[in-house]
Amino acid sequence: EELRKRIIKVLAKKADPGRRRAVPVESLKKIGVLFIFIIVWLSGYLGFFHKPAAGYLFERYYIPYFLHGTVRGPDLQEQSLKLFYRAYQQGLYEEASLLVYDGLDELPMHKPHVLLAYGCTLMSIGDYATALDILKLPAVANNSFTSDQSHWYRALCLLQLDQPEACVRLLSPLAENPDADQHVEARKLLRRLPHLNKKTK
Repeated sequence: EELRKRIIKVLAKKADPGRRRAVPVESLKKIGVLFIFIIVWLSGYLGFFHKPAAGYLFERYYIPYFLHGTVRGPDLQEQSLKLFYRAYQQGLYEEASLLVYDGLDELPMHKPHVLLAYGCTLMSIGDYATALDILKLPAVANNSFTSDQSHWYRALCLLQLDQPEACVRLLSPLAENPDADQHVEARKLLRRLPHLNKKTK
């Protein structure tokens, strides 16, 4: 009788399809929850802890200065500037860099916007050291209309030249001044720079 009851129990377990499926479904649920947890953790790690390299940050924040307007005038320098404006506005930075260089000696007195655009031209072709020299000129750096832009682009040059500490010094005044054109961008970039300081030490 006891043996018969045991056989009935075994046969009942084998005959119950719901009970057989319950174990794999529960296991799949646990695996699914674990998989979702891993995905959420990885996305959080990549979003909050992974810090991008300087080159990535530069590409993310660098937008060449918008040079508006046109140049009128019959003399040779004005003609050269007209061609520079056209090349710069079309994104032909190699060509633009050659056009403005000849008249550079006469520009600082009355063309800060052109000098700023020339600095961006050099940045766009990868000549960050020369761009930094142009953007430091008093006509650009001390002009009330272009000084904030000069600080911003110089900071980006320093970022590309692997000088994050100097970059932070230039960004800080922009981040603290809500009237600066790049106030928001400077604050965001400053939050991402400390890890670069650690890497360089």
